[in-house]
Amino acid sequence: MVSAPARREVVAWMRNKEMSERAALRIVRICASSLRYRPAADRGIVLRQNIVRLARRHRLYGAGMVHLKFRQGTLVVNRKHAEHLYMHEGLQKKRRKR
Repeated sequence: MVSAPARREVVAWMRNKEMSERAALRIVRICASSLRYRPAADRGIVLRQNIVRLARRHRLYGAGMVHLKFRQGTLVVNRKHAEHLYMHEGLQKKRRKR
C-alpha cells in the first residue's frame, strides 16, 4: 500500500509531464480532495513540551500523575489526550513483572 503523500508526488510528477490532473488522479486512483489535502498544524506542541519537561523532572511520574499535575496547575487537559502524547513521546514506563 502506497501512502497518500507518495501518491500526491506521483500526481505532481505526471502533471509536469503534460498529463491532465483528472487523468493522473484516475491512474493513481485517488480523489481530488486527497490531492488538495493539507495537514493541520500540530496544536499540541506546548503541551507536548510541558509533558516532556514534567516527565524528565519527575522520573517516577506516569501519564496519570502528569495529567494530575496539569490539573493542579491551571492547565485543563483531556486525560486521554495527555496519555496519548505521553505515549507518543516514548515516555511510557515499562511494567514491572512480579
